[in-house]
Amino acid sequence: MNFDLNSQVRRELGYHLIDVVDKFFDSLPERPVQLPLEERSYPSHLNPLPESADDPAKVLDEVCRELIDNGFHVPNEHYLGMMNPTPTYMSFLAEALVSALNPQLASVARSQLASRIEAEAVRWVGGLVGWPSAFSGTFTSGGNEANFSALAMAMSHYFPDLIEEGRTSIGAQPVFYASVEGHHSLDKSAGLLGIGRKALRGIPVNDRLEMDAEKLEASIERDLAAGQRLREGGGRLCSMKIYASG
Repeated sequence: MNFDLNSQVRRELGYHLIDVVDKFFDSLPERPVQLPLEERSYPSHLNPLPESADDPAKVLDEVCRELIDNGFHVPNEHYLGMMNPTPTYMSFLAEALVSALNPQLASVARSQLASRIEAEAVRWVGGLVGWPSAFSGTFTSGGNEANFSALAMAMSHYFPDLIEEGRTSIGAQPVFYASVEGHHSLDKSAGLLGIGRKALRGIPVNDRLEMDAEKLEASIERDLAAGQRLREGGGRLCSMKIYASG
């Protein structure tokens, strides 16, 4: 199986893909987000592992046709889903470039430009939300990774011995508070981090879907009454050391 295509084949495939994507963007105003239910089919793919490479143009055509004719089209202006962003043509080009170069963000030394782009974009986000001081961070693959990372960072910050010694070094059961509208990845992350899903306190919301501050205080008081202790030196509840928002 040979994936080392020559220059002519690479150019032909690339130009063909550009044409396909361009026509797809042009078709979006008239194209439905998804086929009607009765026309959708999800057949199992049980083909044997191929022993040799097929014609790359044929494979590209087949994949494009399946994704476009039978796919779910997030770029469509009629798509009203959750957080999936509408890709722009420039983002398509950028993604193609990134796929070809595969820049590594493990360290600045390995990919200085990509790391600088990330840092700059994060700084812009801080400016947009009016952050008054230095702003830093990193992009994640999505909400699951973001919430998991936030909880892991909060735990390691407030309980410095946790990374080396484990959860027993805390000396108490941490809990954290989040809106009942919070993403399901919060309790999932609590389980994966060893805090335990029962550590999540779901706080009701008001008619504007805002966390009810009075009910939050009541939940904190219940934890105090149940014997949660103050964190030494900090004057704050050990049970309150982790906060997460949906």
